[in-house]
Amino acid sequence: MKWLKKIFRMKEKEEISDSIEFNSIDTWLEKKSKKQFHELSENADKVYKDLKETLEQLKQDISELKNSEPKDDVPTRLVKAGLTNRDNMIRHLNSIVSKTKVPMQSDYKTILEFYKTTISYLQSNLEKFFQSRGYVKALFPEETDQVVSDVKTLKSLLQKLIEPAKGLEEKIKAFQKAPEQIRYIQDLYTKIDQEKSKKETLEIKLSDMKKTINMQNEKIESLKNSDLWKKFKDLESSRTTYEKELKKLESYVNKIFSPISKALTRLEKQDDSGRYTLKPEHREILNLCLCNPIQVLNYDTVRSLHSRPLVATDFLLELQKIVEKNTLNIKEGKRDKILEQINYIIENKILEFSKKQYDHLQSKIKKIEDAISNITLQHEMKNLEKSIYSANDQIAQLHHDIESSQKYIDLQEKELKNKKKILQETLETIAEKKVKVIY
Repeated sequence: MKWLKKIFRMKEKEEISDSIEFNSIDTWLEKKSKKQFHELSENADKVYKDLKETLEQLKQDISELKNSEPKDDVPTRLVKAGLTNRDNMIRHLNSIVSKTKVPMQSDYKTILEFYKTTISYLQSNLEKFFQSRGYVKALFPEETDQVVSDVKTLKSLLQKLIEPAKGLEEKIKAFQKAPEQIRYIQDLYTKIDQEKSKKETLEIKLSDMKKTINMQNEKIESLKNSDLWKKFKDLESSRTTYEKELKKLESYVNKIFSPISKALTRLEKQDDSGRYTLKPEHREILNLCLCNPIQVLNYDTVRSLHSRPLVATDFLLELQKIVEKNTLNIKEGKRDKILEQINYIIENKILEFSKKQYDHLQSKIKKIEDAISNITLQHEMKNLEKSIYSANDQIAQLHHDIESSQKYIDLQEKELKNKKKILQETLETIAEKKVKVIY
């Protein structure tokens, strides 16, 4: 049983060793890469040494090629072509030497990056190099063969450099992807934290706004329960009552002028055409009778307060004479009804009584409005209601912003969950076993 317990303890220890703190993954990757690519690194150290020696040898051989002289019996055309191509060849060889910087580090990232960069420009220069080789070899066969041998050695050493990496392509890809996946997850955490902070600020603002509205509503209720507010509402009620009476009076005045509207309309046309000329004040009364009869009662107050009789009554007397003379060319039956209505208004002093009632109502309304204007409570109430209305708009906007913020958080957390799963798969490819990441 002891050996069985020991196995379970070893297994438990192994599982614990594969639990990684998210913030420590970089360190874990570094240790894993050193262990995984130990052979690659050791090999690189040896190959680096050989590469340096080969590059030094290539420099010497380039120098010998450069300083070599063609034999005297070589045709001039061949010499010219050979020397031109030698210059081209040396230029490409020097480019290879100058760009091949053997690294100091032997980690897998450096090795792969060095190989990728070097093999790329080596291939590029070799294509142009071999285009010139035939001409140059015709003049300098030994020197040409030597630099060709050096270049081939370089290429061979580069292949030898990554030989231990063969079969590890998937792990290498995993090592290469992991840092980017980690950064992406870190960015997502940052975005989520920032959005949560923003949402929290919005929620605090919303809470404060609701408290403010509650306080304002309590203030409104307090104002509504005050004696001053009751007085204000009583005044408003009284004003409404008088305004209704004024509206009834307006309807009554409209009604008494309605039967004589035909005469008024025809008189207006004759006055406009010059066939009959009214006094200026009578013309104004005529316009009021047609457009806004209730203002006829207000005319004397505005224009001739001390005149007697009323200007409107004086106008009706003139209208009566005009109708009686049939100046307006109205049919007899209709004319008799118009005269009857004019007589009714004049003899019963309808306008005088109506004016008295009109002035009384206007005076009452004016006094009430003066009293209301002295009550500052109504202004305070309006300001509170306006503030609440504005605050409710802001609350609606805050609810919308909070909802949008939560949707953004949900979206990012969904993305985070997916990226964690992808990272998990990458790390398990590297570890070749289950790995638990602790966030």
